[in-house]
Amino acid sequence: DTVSIPSGATLDISASTLTPPATMPASSGINFTALNATNLGSGTVPTGRLGSGTASSTTILYGDQTYKTEPAAGFSPYGASVTTSSTQSLAGEAWTKITLDSEYSDTNGEFTASRYTAVTAGDYLVSAQVYENGESGDPAAWTPAIYKNGAIFLRAAQTTDYAVQYSFPLAAVVIPLSVDDYLELYCYQSEATANTINYYNNATTFSVWRLK
Repeated sequence: DTVSIPSGATLDISASTLTPPATMPASSGINFTALNATNLGSGTVPTGRLGSGTASSTTILYGDQTYKTEPAAGFSPYGASVTTSSTQSLAGEAWTKITLDSEYSDTNGEFTASRYTAVTAGDYLVSAQVYENGESGDPAAWTPAIYKNGAIFLRAAQTTDYAVQYSFPLAAVVIPLSVDDYLELYCYQSEATANTINYYNNATTFSVWRLK
């Protein structure tokens, strides 16, 4: 049966039970309010109804009901810390590259052949130390240095007494590196004859860590 409600009249069914048919006729639903979302038993709410912006695999829905690009994950420092496994002779009055053949850590495999090569541009914390065995003869001037792309970039210096063992540190400093920039540890000693470093293994060290 069909019930027609005259224009201007109000139908009160608050005291009755309304059982709609299985298939409802199309309607705007604009006046349907206070609907209980827990009663949704099937289907999917379209992403456009949840918020403004573009919903995609690279965006997330924020509390202000807008889709925004997912923030990048927090950065974790990485790099390499290396040392020596044996003594090394340094020629007199010459720069010698330090052989660093024992790794404490090398996060991304960027350290090889006693050289650290940056694969990503960023700011890097660099430090080093050279340990000498105690030279014979006159006092000598020792200069450890970090080479960048084959040239001196950072250096320190100290004059030593005869037959005394010394450590020559290079203070930690933050430097910018571009992709494929490389760093090496060198040392110069002023005596005419060769001198030896690394009497104690692990006393000569070199560290490069990217901070950001």
